[in-house]
Amino acid sequence: SGLLLLSAAKVDARSYQLSSKAKNRVEFHSKATLESFSGKAKSITAEFDIDPENLKATRGKVTVDLRTLDTGIDLRNKYMRENHLHTDSFPNAVFNVDSLRVLSNQSSGTDSVAVHGVMTIHGVTQAVTARGVVTTQSGAGDGTQRFESEFPLKITDFGIPRPEFLFLKLAEEVKIVVDLTLSPAPE
Repeated sequence: SGLLLLSAAKVDARSYQLSSKAKNRVEFHSKATLESFSGKAKSITAEFDIDPENLKATRGKVTVDLRTLDTGIDLRNKYMRENHLHTDSFPNAVFNVDSLRVLSNQSSGTDSVAVHGVMTIHGVTQAVTARGVVTTQSGAGDGTQRFESEFPLKITDFGIPRPEFLFLKLAEEVKIVVDLTLSPAPE
């Protein structure tokens, strides 16, 4: 997510935000014994400060409104929000990025990275490292960056009761899929 500007030439630190031109998404995928399903957030915000001269100092925040999580079945959505995520008390999942590290250069304009930070879900904060790929969007011409990642998250680490209801058998570990495009914020 704010892992951006990895391949940019010398520029000053800038603020970045989600690009309105991209299909930004944060999803989870659960593979349980009897049932597999996914959920997609409809409301995501992201803000980053990036200094390409000191990428370790990258800071940022991604906020996902869990009240907008959609699994494709209204009753399952309601049950998950009310009985497990307790979205009345904990409406958002927040990932605060503390730093990032370039692991390797995959190709021109594309880098493998590790993003380090803390995730807060359900009122519990845990350290999280997400590996992913950052690509400079050459067509945009303004330093726009796309971050893609898949990483596991153990819901029980966040004090979320594991649902095992008739229509909601959620695995203890879910896969988080992130695809965010960030553009320089207007000055």
